[in-house]
Amino acid sequence: MKKYLIIAVAMTTLISCNSNADKSLFKENKEIAQKYLASYESPTDYENFVSMTDEKIEHQSPMYGAGIVGYEKVLEQGNFYMSNFSDVSFENSRWLPGVNEETLQADGSVRVYGTWKGVSNASGKSFSVDGYHYFVINEGKIVQSGDFFDATGMVMSVQPDSLVDVAVIIPLTKGYTTWYKGFIKDNKTRERFCDDSRTLVLRDVKDPNKVSVYLYDVDMSKLGEMMQDPAFEKLALSLGEDLANKKVYTLSAL
Repeated sequence: MKKYLIIAVAMTTLISCNSNADKSLFKENKEIAQKYLASYESPTDYENFVSMTDEKIEHQSPMYGAGIVGYEKVLEQGNFYMSNFSDVSFENSRWLPGVNEETLQADGSVRVYGTWKGVSNASGKSFSVDGYHYFVINEGKIVQSGDFFDATGMVMSVQPDSLVDVAVIIPLTKGYTTWYKGFIKDNKTRERFCDDSRTLVLRDVKDPNKVSVYLYDVDMSKLGEMMQDPAFEKLALSLGEDLANKKVYTLSAL
């Protein structure tokens, strides 16, 4: 009996030590993740963001169709948000330890729920969007991370109300002919948000599988609504549009 009691005490002590070690690692990594995420808050700190991002990072992008992206895309994402929004804050945050998928035991990773708030530099409109993020940390740097929030909806919701001219750069995966036939047939959709009689399509001279579409008098709020429609995404994919690398630019007068 005494033998079993000693074993039980030893096991309890071991579990307690492991638990304390897990809590200590979580606390340490939580502070690192907080500092990293704070780079996005005003005043932003892009240099800190870069210094804490591991060059071999694997990041789950919040953008539709992007999937897992690497170092350059992560920096590009950070620069976009830090350059285009002001008065940014991350509120009502709830920080929790991440767990191993097999053992369900704390593994030192960090996750957080919260609400992002801020103002668009272009339109002055404010936004508020709930988000979830996770971080895997090694030697003080973020080696894995993920963002889950409605990134497209957030960006479109703060677009200026006035009509604007837009250029869309679209890489194609199924060839120009397939894309163009479907694009021409979809004119009724475009008429909902722009003056389609002025729409211009240019094929890239150097890359035949890339097109530039110029849209005029675009109502950005209606365009945003359309882009949230699953039918629009389904059509774009069926035409072979590379949504992960599709770029939209607002044109301004010279």
